[in-house]
Amino acid sequence: MYVVWQVKPVVDITWFSWQLWRLTGRRGMAFLYLYSLLGFACLKLVTPDFGLLANTEYRLEGAFRWVACILAVLTIVCFALAVFSSRHHRCRSSSNSSMLPDI
Repeated sequence: MYVVWQVKPVVDITWFSWQLWRLTGRRGMAFLYLYSLLGFACLKLVTPDFGLLANTEYRLEGAFRWVACILAVLTIVCFALAVFSSRHHRCRSSSNSSMLPDI
């Protein structure tokens, strides 16, 4: 089964080349292969390096997640400090209340 995977592309290209040569001749075959190579070269020049783009995306996503985590922790800490300070303020204000007995 593994040999079929290797042989089939070679047979397909050979059969295509033979049929192309038979229908268009040597000049037509050379023209079409040159056209294919030029198209490949143009696409290679125009398309970006997807490996580099993926690397940049992963790096930026990691930095974003780190900043989001830090902001979440800071939000929780600020909320806890706000709750603590408001409770502390209520304790002080109620201790100065006239309802408490003098000691």
